[in-house]
Amino acid sequence: MRKLYRIPTVFLFWTQVVFSIRVGLIFLLACLPLPAIASESAWVLPRDSSYVEIQAGYGRLVDQGQNLQQMGLTAHLEQGFLETATLLLDFPFLTRVLERPGQTPATLVNNGLTDIGIGTRIRLIDEPFGLSLRGMLRAPLGYDPSFVPILGEHSLDIEAALQAGYAFYPLQAYVQGGLGYRFRLRYDKFHARLASEPSLEKPSDQVLGFVEAGVWILPQLFASLTLSAELGMAQAQAFTQSQLLLQPLLAWRVNPYVDLSLQLNQSLWSQGQVFGTQVLAGAHFRFGQPLERGMGLRGGEVDYAERDDSL
Repeated sequence: MRKLYRIPTVFLFWTQVVFSIRVGLIFLLACLPLPAIASESAWVLPRDSSYVEIQAGYGRLVDQGQNLQQMGLTAHLEQGFLETATLLLDFPFLTRVLERPGQTPATLVNNGLTDIGIGTRIRLIDEPFGLSLRGMLRAPLGYDPSFVPILGEHSLDIEAALQAGYAFYPLQAYVQGGLGYRFRLRYDKFHARLASEPSLEKPSDQVLGFVEAGVWILPQLFASLTLSAELGMAQAQAFTQSQLLLQPLLAWRVNPYVDLSLQLNQSLWSQGQVFGTQVLAGAHFRFGQPLERGMGLRGGEVDYAERDDSL
C-alpha cells in the first residue's frame, strides 16, 4: 500500500511547489514598490499562460532645463484569462534626484509609486499575422503631485491601441507596430505645474505609436529594436508632452522559462518630458504555454498537444 501512495504524494508535492513559485512571482508584482515602457506585443497569450517582465533602470535626464537622476523599477504582468484575451498589469516605482546649483545649492529627492496600469489585449487575428486591440486605464498611486521633482502628471489616463505583427516562420524573427490614443483627464489642483502656470487644466492627450523588429541571432541570444512615440495634441490650456524614443534590447535565454535582458532607452526628441539616456536590466518569466518562439520574449518551445487539449 505504501508504494501505491508514494508516487501521487511526490507528484502532488512538486505540483504544489511549482504552483507556489508561480503564484509567488505574481504576488510579488503586487507587493513590490515597483517607469520604463513595458514591452508590447501584437499577439495574445494562450489561456492560463502568464508572462512577467521586471526591469530596473537608471538614467541621467533633463527635465524643463533641469538636470536630474532617475532610478526606476517596473513590473509588467500578462495573464491569459480567455483564449482570445489577456489581462495586463503595470506596477511602477520611481525615484528622481534634482540638484539645484546656485548660491544656496539644494538636492531635492522624490520617490514613490507612480501610475498603475490595468487593461486587456484582445486578439482579432491569430498567427503568423497578429492583430490585437489593447485597452489600458492608468491611475495615480502613492505620490504627491505638489512635490518637486515631479514624478508624474497625476492624471487618470485612458488608452486604446490597435497593434499588428508578422512572424517570419520558419525564421525566428518578427516585425510589429501599433497606433493608439491616450485620453487624459484634469490635473490635481495641487499639482506642482500649476504653481508656475495656473491656467493649465490638464496634460495634453497623446497619439501613441511604435514599430519594432526582433530576431533570435543565436539559440540563446535575442535582439530587438523599437522606435516608440508619444505625440501631444495641441489643446487649449493643456500642457503639451511629446517624446520619441529609440530602444535597442539584447536578451539571453537562461532556460526555456527565463530570459535576462539589457535595454537602452535613448531620447531622440522630447517636448515637456524628460530627455536623456536610461539603461535597464530586466528579467522575463514565462508560465504555461508560450507563444511561438519567433514572436519575441513571450515565445518559447510550444507543446502543441497540450495547447490543443486546452482549447
